[in-house]
Amino acid sequence: MPSKSEKQRRFMGAELGRLREGKETETGMSEEQLSDYASKSETFVLSLIDEYLNKHDDKLKCGHKKGDPDHIENG
Repeated sequence: MPSKSEKQRRFMGAELGRLREGKETETGMSEEQLSDYASKSETFVLSLIDEYLNKHDDKLKCGHKKGDPDHIENG
């Protein structure tokens, strides 16, 4: 599960660095867990995009109107 915020991601990345250096960490998480939290997951980025689009749905319009040269009929 990736981090929910940039601040959390940076903290987990620092924790991962400490773990790899053999130092004590504050979280006690495994390298795999820290790596997962520190990554910028594609799923996380897509969820942010989806959230943005849902908030601005009324302002975002895509496609062409019927009669436009680039209009494609479905079906």
